[in-house]
Amino acid sequence: IIRYPKQIKQGRDKTERWENSSVSLLMPDESILTGTNEVNEKVIQIMGLTKEQFKKIVMLPQGEFRKLLEEKNDTKQEIFRNLFSTQIFEDITKRLGEKTKQLEAMLSEVNAENRSYLRSIDSTEKSQLQLQLQSEYPDISYIIKLAQELVDQDKKQFEVISEQLKSTLLEKEKLNLDYAKQINTKLDRKHTLNRELEELNQKESEIIEKENLLKILNGCKNGYQIEKNILEQKNAIEKITLEVNQTNQKISDTAFQFQDIKLKKDSISELEKESQVLSDEITKLMQLKSTLQEIKELNHQKLQTEQQKESCEHKKQNLTLLFERFNISQEVSQLKQTIRFYKRAVHSIELFQSSLSEYTQKKQQYERDFLVFLNGQASFLAKGLVSRNPCPVCGSTEHPNPAREAKETITEQQLEQSKEQMEKSLGNLKSSDGELKSIAEHLSEIQKVEPHTNDQLVKNSDVLKIQLQEYESDFIRKQDELLSKEQEITNCMGKEVLLNQQIDQKEYLEQRLSHQIKDEANISAKLQSIDDSIQKLVGELGGDVGRTESVDDQLTQKNSLLEQQKKQIEDINNHYHEYASLLSKYEERKKQLESFLKSEQNKLAQNRTELKSILIKSGIGSNEEYLAFKKQLPQIQLLEAEITTYKQKLEINKNLLKELEQDVQGKSYYDIEHLTKKYDELTQISEELSRQQLSFRTRFERNGSCIKNLIKNQRASQKINENYQLTANLFRIASGNNHQRLSFERYVLASYFEDVIESANKRLVKMTNTRYELKRKEDKGKHGKGAGLDLEVFDSYTGKLRHVNTLSGGESFKASLCLALGLADVISNYAGGVEVDTMFIDEGFGTLDANSLDTAISCLMQLQTHGRLIGIISHVPELKERIAAKLLVTSTKSGSTIRFSVD
Repeated sequence: IIRYPKQIKQGRDKTERWENSSVSLLMPDESILTGTNEVNEKVIQIMGLTKEQFKKIVMLPQGEFRKLLEEKNDTKQEIFRNLFSTQIFEDITKRLGEKTKQLEAMLSEVNAENRSYLRSIDSTEKSQLQLQLQSEYPDISYIIKLAQELVDQDKKQFEVISEQLKSTLLEKEKLNLDYAKQINTKLDRKHTLNRELEELNQKESEIIEKENLLKILNGCKNGYQIEKNILEQKNAIEKITLEVNQTNQKISDTAFQFQDIKLKKDSISELEKESQVLSDEITKLMQLKSTLQEIKELNHQKLQTEQQKESCEHKKQNLTLLFERFNISQEVSQLKQTIRFYKRAVHSIELFQSSLSEYTQKKQQYERDFLVFLNGQASFLAKGLVSRNPCPVCGSTEHPNPAREAKETITEQQLEQSKEQMEKSLGNLKSSDGELKSIAEHLSEIQKVEPHTNDQLVKNSDVLKIQLQEYESDFIRKQDELLSKEQEITNCMGKEVLLNQQIDQKEYLEQRLSHQIKDEANISAKLQSIDDSIQKLVGELGGDVGRTESVDDQLTQKNSLLEQQKKQIEDINNHYHEYASLLSKYEERKKQLESFLKSEQNKLAQNRTELKSILIKSGIGSNEEYLAFKKQLPQIQLLEAEITTYKQKLEINKNLLKELEQDVQGKSYYDIEHLTKKYDELTQISEELSRQQLSFRTRFERNGSCIKNLIKNQRASQKINENYQLTANLFRIASGNNHQRLSFERYVLASYFEDVIESANKRLVKMTNTRYELKRKEDKGKHGKGAGLDLEVFDSYTGKLRHVNTLSGGESFKASLCLALGLADVISNYAGGVEVDTMFIDEGFGTLDANSLDTAISCLMQLQTHGRLIGIISHVPELKERIAAKLLVTSTKSGSTIRFSVD
């Protein structure tokens, strides 16, 4: 463990700052834990002691000798719990308490449900059942019996009332009151329709006059619409004429501007000649620049080719190593696949065995449930058998040996669930069986033998496991060989190159090696070719290879001038095409407008002729009549609605009257008052019977449900109560509510404490010349559960027991030291890994007389011979003289100093 405390440190800039504390713990597997909380928890786990426990057991500081000796029971219990790992006994007690509370809650819940079901039972007044329900301590079994009798009575009464209600409803149905009302209503409606038809026939001449007026107004309406069209066409002709004049003006203006642009376009040929000259000069400069760039690239290629030549031989050597690695890798891959298949085979065999066992269990459970279900059904049918009544199963009227009442019953839903579970397990078995067959076929291909059956595979599962272990051993050996080869490749090729050479194709490796040999000759030829090309290009330039910057400046200047000329030519062409297009557009628009104008004029003439023809057909002979009828156009909709309504009503009434005459033919009025009175009487009777029927049915269904739930709860309550009695008794004993007033954990700790005291007394008797001996106080605690770990001391001088608080300072030191040493002995024997082999004692020796000091030192020396290390912090001169190995601390004005001294 390395710990750095929080401290002030000086930085590189000479400023002081606080540096936080840090800690690290190196584990045996070379992993490192960091973080104060994490490291402290791990140290406590390893040591089995907290800091406070360590201080009380291993470190006996000045002024605190008596603490472990006189500590309270609860504190000692916490210390011993961690030392002897007795938390499990406390956990068991807590779990028993939780289970007891849980069972109490379940019993309370069942009792509450029973009270609710009892309150829900509906009983008759002043009956034995009502008295039982009102009792403070009701007998549930007796109540179930009385309630079942009431249910049977209600069912019989329900059947009697049902027959009476059926007879009453049949009689009520025969009255046909609704039919009589319908006939009377139809007769009344027939008289009303005859009266309405007479009124409609009187309005027939008036309707004919309105139809003639409507015809004239419709003609006037059509003429009015054509009149609006004529007005719109006149307005359109005026607009088109105006647009034609505007278009002529645009054509004139555009033609003038177009002539000016045509003159500029004629001068373009001169500009194009100048641009061609510039383009030729630029081409020559580009060729010169390309030659210079080519020389530069050839020099770069030469450098790269020389580097390739140096690495070519190295690559050829590496490829040979890759060949060897490839072969080993193939073997490793094949072994990996074989191991994966054998693991799958072993797993499939285990899954098949598990599925077969599960299916067998579920099948047996279903067959048992089916028999229980059949017995329950037979028992249920047997209860309903009555002498001389036919059996619902066989039809016999004699029942000499009916089925007995079933002790165990199961519902059809539970039986179906059991069947589903069996079928589900069968499906799992079939699935695992198919998987096992696939495994057998594959295994026969690997071993080159006839396919095994599933039973043979299961029997040979141990053989497969042995073969799997052999393959795994071969895999580990080959993998080590592969790692060794890859390490060799890494040393030759470098780690980065190795990662890029993971090649899994043998043919590819052979091609690479062949190409690598050819590349050596090609690279040399390529270098010679590059040198020849460079010399040729330099000769063409006359040896001047430094003109690249001058060529670039000339290219920039001439390209800029060429772009300006091209832009000027482009602007002239754009304007020329723009005005030519605009002029063509205006001329085309003029033609369209002239065509529109002619078309609108023709339509105007046609509409005027059509208007005149419509007015003549409608009977309108003059313009004055047309204007007069035009004012009446708003009445068209009213006239149409009135005429349509009249005709529809006339047609409907005729059809209804015809149907009614057929329905009431030969019928006369019924006496509704007499029929209604009789119907009401029967309705009242049937309603009363229905109310009684509902009352009996509601009561026997409600009571039947309560009986069912009470029976179910009685069974559950009995089972819960048995568990509660057992669990509560165990909790009472474990929690200390017993004749010794000791909890389960305290009882176990007291046993350990007896061993600690026994070991301590072996030394205390020597140190006190057989005067004192420690005893565990066995008196019961004041409150019953807190005793068991208190100490008292037996004084052989007085022959009496007394409390350890009565010991003097020196005597307390001896007792504390012996108790701590005894605790260390017992921990080594019982604590399972927690060994206390070191102890530090701070002062306390000054309280001993000469004889006691000799005895204490002698005892400590004996401990040293058994491998235990005792460190003493003291100022007593006698100790300095008698102890050989010392760490001396000297205090000075400038600080304390330490040094080792070994005599």
